[in-house]
Amino acid sequence: MPQQQYIHFLRQMDGCSIQEIAKQTKVNWRTAKKYADRENWNKGFEVHERRFLILGECTEIIDTWLTEDGSRPFCTTMLNRRSNLISSDGCIE
Repeated sequence: MPQQQYIHFLRQMDGCSIQEIAKQTKVNWRTAKKYADRENWNKGFEVHERRFLILGECTEIIDTWLTEDGSRPFCTTMLNRRSNLISSDGCIE
């Protein structure tokens, strides 16, 4: 942190160019530019939105299914699941 503030000081008070600061402090010119022109020294926090890349647009449909299943009585959902497993000839798939 002291070196970063020193880079900022050289740019603001002494009026040094980015190239001069980079040579004097022995850092890359990109690093010198980054800290020389920085005004806000507080780190910003980014809130990342949860994304479901694999499911994509299906998440809304799945959420609907789960809420519908949750509102039905247990017996009804189990009977529907069992009836979906049994084919028309009576064998379990």
